[in-house]
Amino acid sequence: DKLDESQTQKLQRLLDENANLNTLYILKEQLQALWESETVELMLERLEAWCRIADQSAMLYLKKFAKSLRSHCVGICNYAKHKLTSARIEAGNISIGMIRKRARGIRDTEYFKLKIRQSSLPDEDSMFYVAA
Repeated sequence: DKLDESQTQKLQRLLDENANLNTLYILKEQLQALWESETVELMLERLEAWCRIADQSAMLYLKKFAKSLRSHCVGICNYAKHKLTSARIEAGNISIGMIRKRARGIRDTEYFKLKIRQSSLPDEDSMFYVAA
């Protein structure tokens, strides 16, 4: 994070007063660094090390999170190989849900498919406005 001197001092005071917050802050930084792993093996090693640290903490919710990470470790670590996330798919699912909600129930399946395809096209400039 990009903190100035006074913000850094305030953060340090808060971390000193709250050990759990300090632990979580450090683990957050380590988990973010995980995404910079060059290989699947390195990412898997770092993820397992992170989970071991989380397991040693006294925080139950952190242990549950580590268990969840372990159960999804193959998919998570594949990011090191392919550098892809499911963000585009999730965005598409949200768009489909919004189309369905706006239409208040579409009876014509072909029209629904057309609206889904239309929502996935990039916006083009028109004579009335410039696409954002």
